[in-house]
Amino acid sequence: MRSWMACVSVLLAASALPAQKASYELFGKGCEDTSFTVKGLPVLGQTYTLVLGKTSTPPAQPLAILALGGSNTSWGPFPLPIDLAPLGAKGCMLLVSVDMTFAPYPTTPTGLELPIKLPADKRLAGITFFQQFFVLSPHNNWFRFSTTNGGKGVTGVTG
Repeated sequence: MRSWMACVSVLLAASALPAQKASYELFGKGCEDTSFTVKGLPVLGQTYTLVLGKTSTPPAQPLAILALGGSNTSWGPFPLPIDLAPLGAKGCMLLVSVDMTFAPYPTTPTGLELPIKLPADKRLAGITFFQQFFVLSPHNNWFRFSTTNGGKGVTGVTG
């Protein structure tokens, strides 16, 4: 009887917790007018979509790399943002820590829509993450990539 009551107490306490609300906000500026927007929110068990706009001078075989990180203030010992001008990418900034990359994604002349499906695991609620695209841009700078603005998401069980 005692273990049953303990289970009920845990369930009642869990249901009394406020539901984590998902959010997503854009920040910073992309170089060479390269940017993305978002459709939807990072709600667990659902899909949200990153929408990369077209670049000013797309290459013949455009590709985009998505960086995912846990910070927009530092990447290891380096404070963010990092100006990429010394690498030949004038006006481009690294805005997020590059902890993981997902790539390459082929883009079209009009851009890219990248749907991201999140698992329905409520233990993942409240995780803050940061995203930024790197777009192949061999005609525009020595670095050969353009960077986009950044995005900050928080996973949630509701939108």
